Amino acid sequence: MLIEKATEVLEEKGVKLIYGPMNGTTWNQYRCLKYTNNEPEFLLEKVGSIDQNDMFKDAGFNLCYEYLSTKGKINDAYTSDFLDELKSELEDNGIFIRNFNKENAEQDLKSIFKVAMYGFSHNPLYTDIPEEMFIKQYSQYIGSCDEDFILIAEKEDKVIGFLFAMPDYNEVQILGKKKPETLILKTIAVLPEYENYSIGSSMLDMIRIKALEKKYKNWIFAF
Repeated sequence: MLIEKATEVLEEKGVKLIYGPMNGTTWNQYRCLKYTNNEPEFLLEKVGSIDQNDMFKDAGFNLCYEYLSTKGKINDAYTSDFLDELKSELEDNGIFIRNFNKENAEQDLKSIFKVAMYGFSHNPLYTDIPEEMFIKQYSQYIGSCDEDFILIAEKEDKVIGFLFAMPDYNEVQILGKKKPETLILKTIAVLPEYENYSIGSSMLDMIRIKALEKKYKNWIFAF
Protein backbone atom coordinates (compact mmCIF):
# COMPACT_ATOMS: atom_id res chain seq x y z
CA MET A 1 0.00 0.00 0.00
CA LEU A 2 2.84 2.38 0.83
CA ILE A 3 4.60 1.73 -2.47
CA GLU A 4 1.38 2.21 -4.45
CA LYS A 5 0.56 5.45 -2.62
CA ALA A 6 4.09 6.80 -3.08
CA THR A 7 3.89 5.98 -6.80
CA GLU A 8 0.54 7.73 -7.07
CA VAL A 9 1.84 10.90 -5.37
CA LEU A 10 4.98 11.01 -7.53
CA GLU A 11 2.96 10.53 -10.73
CA GLU A 12 0.74 13.45 -9.71
CA LYS A 13 3.89 15.55 -9.39
CA GLY A 14 4.91 14.66 -12.97
CA VAL A 15 7.64 12.16 -12.10
CA LYS A 16 8.26 9.87 -15.08
CA LEU A 17 10.73 7.36 -13.62
CA ILE A 18 10.86 5.88 -10.11
CA TYR A 19 13.65 3.73 -8.66
CA GLY A 20 13.34 1.70 -5.50
CA PRO A 21 14.28 0.86 -2.87
CA MET A 22 16.58 3.76 -2.09
CA ASN A 23 17.45 4.87 1.43
CA GLY A 24 18.65 8.32 0.44
CA THR A 25 21.66 7.38 -1.71
CA THR A 26 23.64 4.35 -2.83
CA TRP A 27 25.92 4.97 0.14
CA ASN A 28 23.10 3.50 2.25
CA GLN A 29 20.91 0.44 1.78
CA TYR A 30 19.45 0.44 -1.71
CA ARG A 31 18.97 -3.15 -2.91
CA CYS A 32 16.47 -5.99 -2.52
CA LEU A 33 17.47 -9.61 -2.29
CA LYS A 34 16.37 -11.46 -5.43
CA TYR A 35 17.98 -14.84 -4.73
CA THR A 36 19.90 -16.52 -1.92
CA ASN A 37 21.50 -19.94 -1.47
CA ASN A 38 20.36 -19.76 2.17
CA GLU A 39 23.76 -18.75 3.53
CA PRO A 40 23.45 -16.05 6.22
CA GLU A 41 23.96 -12.43 5.21
CA PHE A 42 27.62 -11.51 5.29
CA LEU A 43 28.99 -8.42 7.00
CA LEU A 44 28.60 -5.09 5.13
CA GLU A 45 25.98 -6.55 2.79
CA LYS A 46 22.81 -4.79 3.90
CA VAL A 47 19.97 -5.53 1.53
CA GLY A 48 16.21 -5.71 1.74
CA SER A 49 14.48 -9.07 1.99
CA ILE A 50 13.12 -11.26 -0.79
CA ASP A 51 9.65 -10.28 0.48
CA GLN A 52 10.52 -6.64 -0.17
CA ASN A 53 11.63 -7.54 -3.68
CA ASP A 54 8.29 -9.28 -4.29
CA MET A 55 6.40 -6.24 -3.01
CA PHE A 56 8.05 -4.00 -5.59
CA LYS A 57 7.30 -6.51 -8.36
CA ASP A 58 3.66 -6.76 -7.24
CA ALA A 59 3.45 -2.95 -7.34
CA GLY A 60 4.45 -2.98 -11.03
CA PHE A 61 8.17 -2.30 -10.78
CA ASN A 62 10.52 -3.97 -13.28
CA LEU A 63 14.07 -5.17 -12.68
CA CYS A 64 16.56 -2.46 -13.64
CA TYR A 65 19.97 -3.52 -12.35
CA GLU A 66 21.31 -6.77 -10.95
CA TYR A 67 24.20 -7.23 -8.53
CA LEU A 68 25.99 -10.48 -7.69
CA SER A 69 28.36 -11.35 -4.87
CA THR A 70 30.47 -14.45 -5.43
CA LYS A 71 32.17 -16.72 -2.89
CA GLY A 72 35.12 -18.99 -3.53
CA LYS A 73 37.95 -20.94 -1.94
CA ILE A 74 41.11 -18.88 -1.55
CA ASN A 75 43.18 -21.96 -2.34
CA ASP A 76 41.53 -22.10 -5.77
CA ALA A 77 42.70 -18.60 -6.71
CA TYR A 78 44.86 -18.04 -9.77
CA THR A 79 48.59 -17.85 -9.00
CA SER A 80 51.55 -17.28 -11.30
CA ASP A 81 55.15 -16.07 -11.31
CA PHE A 82 53.78 -13.33 -13.55
CA LEU A 83 52.11 -11.74 -10.52
CA ASP A 84 55.50 -11.45 -8.80
CA GLU A 85 56.87 -9.83 -11.94
CA LEU A 86 53.99 -7.35 -11.89
CA LYS A 87 54.87 -6.26 -8.36
CA SER A 88 58.50 -5.70 -9.38
CA GLU A 89 57.36 -3.66 -12.38
CA LEU A 90 55.21 -1.49 -10.12
CA GLU A 91 58.19 -0.65 -7.94
CA ASP A 92 60.27 0.06 -11.06
CA ASN A 93 57.59 2.62 -11.97
CA GLY A 94 57.73 4.18 -8.51
CA ILE A 95 54.44 2.61 -7.37
CA PHE A 96 54.43 1.07 -3.91
CA ILE A 97 51.67 -0.75 -2.02
CA ARG A 98 51.43 -0.42 1.74
CA ASN A 99 49.04 -1.34 4.53
CA PHE A 100 46.45 1.03 5.97
CA ASN A 101 47.73 2.82 9.08
CA LYS A 102 45.20 2.65 11.92
CA GLU A 103 47.31 5.07 13.95
CA ASN A 104 46.71 7.65 11.24
CA ALA A 105 43.29 6.40 10.17
CA GLU A 106 41.61 9.72 9.42
CA GLN A 107 44.50 10.92 7.24
CA ASP A 108 44.55 7.64 5.31
CA LEU A 109 40.79 7.84 4.79
CA LYS A 110 41.14 11.39 3.50
CA SER A 111 43.87 10.28 1.12
CA ILE A 112 41.72 7.52 -0.44
CA PHE A 113 38.57 9.68 -0.63
CA LYS A 114 39.16 10.98 -4.17
CA VAL A 115 40.07 7.52 -5.44
CA ALA A 116 36.88 6.12 -3.89
CA MET A 117 34.76 8.85 -5.49
CA TYR A 118 36.14 7.93 -8.89
CA GLY A 119 35.81 4.19 -8.28
CA PHE A 120 32.19 4.41 -7.16
CA SER A 121 31.14 6.99 -9.76
CA HIS A 122 30.55 4.23 -12.35
CA ASN A 123 27.85 2.62 -10.21
CA PRO A 124 24.23 3.11 -11.32
CA LEU A 125 22.40 5.92 -9.48
CA TYR A 126 25.63 7.12 -7.84
CA THR A 127 25.79 10.54 -6.15
CA ASP A 128 28.74 12.24 -4.46
CA ILE A 129 28.96 12.65 -0.70
CA PRO A 130 31.05 15.13 1.31
CA GLU A 131 34.46 13.99 2.53
CA GLU A 132 33.43 14.18 6.19
CA MET A 133 30.49 11.82 5.54
CA PHE A 134 32.78 9.35 3.76
CA ILE A 135 35.22 9.39 6.68
CA LYS A 136 32.41 8.95 9.19
CA GLN A 137 30.93 6.01 7.28
CA TYR A 138 34.22 4.13 6.94
CA SER A 139 35.57 5.04 10.39
CA GLN A 140 32.96 2.83 12.07
CA TYR A 141 34.61 -0.25 10.52
CA ILE A 142 38.26 0.64 11.04
CA GLY A 143 38.40 -0.61 14.64
CA SER A 144 37.42 -4.14 13.64
CA CYS A 145 39.52 -4.20 10.46
CA ASP A 146 42.86 -5.92 9.99
CA GLU A 147 45.44 -3.51 8.54
CA ASP A 148 46.83 -6.35 6.42
CA PHE A 149 43.57 -6.39 4.47
CA ILE A 150 43.39 -2.68 3.63
CA LEU A 151 46.00 -1.81 1.00
CA ILE A 152 46.95 1.58 -0.39
CA ALA A 153 48.88 2.10 -3.63
CA GLU A 154 50.99 5.26 -3.81
CA LYS A 155 53.21 7.02 -6.33
CA GLU A 156 55.33 9.93 -5.13
CA ASP A 157 53.26 10.11 -1.90
CA LYS A 158 50.02 10.39 -3.89
CA VAL A 159 47.37 7.73 -3.32
CA ILE A 160 46.41 6.22 -6.68
CA GLY A 161 44.50 3.11 -5.60
CA PHE A 162 43.25 1.09 -2.65
CA LEU A 163 41.65 -2.21 -1.68
CA PHE A 164 39.33 -2.55 1.32
CA ALA A 165 38.64 -6.01 2.74
CA MET A 166 37.64 -7.28 6.16
CA PRO A 167 36.81 -10.52 7.95
CA ASP A 168 33.20 -11.68 7.92
CA TYR A 169 32.46 -11.36 11.64
CA ASN A 170 28.89 -12.48 10.95
CA GLU A 171 30.32 -16.01 10.93
CA VAL A 172 31.13 -15.53 14.61
CA GLN A 173 27.93 -13.71 15.58
CA ILE A 174 25.47 -15.76 13.52
CA LEU A 175 27.15 -19.13 12.99
CA GLY A 176 28.97 -19.28 16.33
CA LYS A 177 32.42 -19.90 14.85
CA LYS A 178 35.41 -19.12 17.04
CA LYS A 179 36.95 -16.92 14.33
CA PRO A 180 35.95 -15.87 10.82
CA GLU A 181 36.99 -18.18 8.01
CA THR A 182 35.84 -15.85 5.24
CA LEU A 183 37.29 -12.56 4.00
CA ILE A 184 35.06 -9.97 2.32
CA LEU A 185 36.64 -8.04 -0.54
CA LYS A 186 34.40 -5.00 -0.51
CA THR A 187 36.04 -2.20 -2.48
CA ILE A 188 38.84 -1.87 -5.01
CA ALA A 189 39.57 1.30 -6.96
CA VAL A 190 42.44 2.74 -9.02
CA LEU A 191 42.69 6.18 -10.62
CA PRO A 192 42.04 6.02 -14.40
CA GLU A 193 45.54 7.07 -15.45
CA TYR A 194 46.98 4.05 -13.59
CA GLU A 195 44.46 1.38 -14.59
CA ASN A 196 46.89 -0.29 -17.04
CA TYR A 197 49.51 -1.02 -14.38
CA SER A 198 47.70 -4.10 -12.97
CA ILE A 199 47.67 -2.53 -9.51
CA GLY A 200 44.38 -4.24 -8.67
CA SER A 201 45.75 -7.68 -9.60
CA SER A 202 48.82 -7.10 -7.46
CA MET A 203 46.77 -6.01 -4.46
CA LEU A 204 44.45 -9.01 -4.80
CA ASP A 205 47.41 -11.37 -4.85
CA MET A 206 48.87 -9.72 -1.75
CA ILE A 207 45.53 -10.20 0.00
CA ARG A 208 45.44 -13.85 -1.10
CA ILE A 209 48.88 -14.56 0.37
CA LYS A 210 48.13 -12.82 3.67
CA ALA A 211 44.70 -14.48 3.97
CA LEU A 212 46.19 -17.95 3.60
CA GLU A 213 48.88 -17.10 6.17
CA LYS A 214 46.10 -16.18 8.59
CA LYS A 215 44.17 -19.40 7.91
CA TYR A 216 41.23 -17.92 6.02
CA LYS A 217 39.49 -20.46 3.78
CA ASN A 218 37.05 -18.43 1.68
CA TRP A 219 36.66 -15.01 0.20
CA ILE A 220 33.66 -13.12 -1.08
CA PHE A 221 33.92 -10.74 -4.01
CA ALA A 222 31.36 -8.08 -3.15
CA PHE A 223 32.55 -5.37 -5.52
